[in-house]
Amino acid sequence: MWNEWIKFFLESIANQSKTNIERLDRINELYERHMEIITNVITSNNSVPVFRMLYQLPIFTVQKISNMTGINYQICNRIIKKFEEYKIIYSDGSKRNTKYYYYDLLDLLR
Repeated sequence: MWNEWIKFFLESIANQSKTNIERLDRINELYERHMEIITNVITSNNSVPVFRMLYQLPIFTVQKISNMTGINYQICNRIIKKFEEYKIIYSDGSKRNTKYYYYDLLDLLR
């Protein structure tokens, strides 16, 4: 009886591990694909630190990214607008306190 339970438990762990490795591979592919766009198209030196912060905050405001990176608000805002232009992130369309979403990452995390 215990052997069957242990076997079931270990198979479940192995299956979940495989799923997590596949998810991490897809996240790494997303990171590389978007990093290539950012480094080749967006010329700001601050774009990489802003992009990396999206992996900590996939739902964010410009103010939050500015505070967490220490990068000036206006510079962050310009970079985030470029990310939106290249469809890396999407806004909620609000005029004030706009929230941005890194949907590609959020979809992989679900």
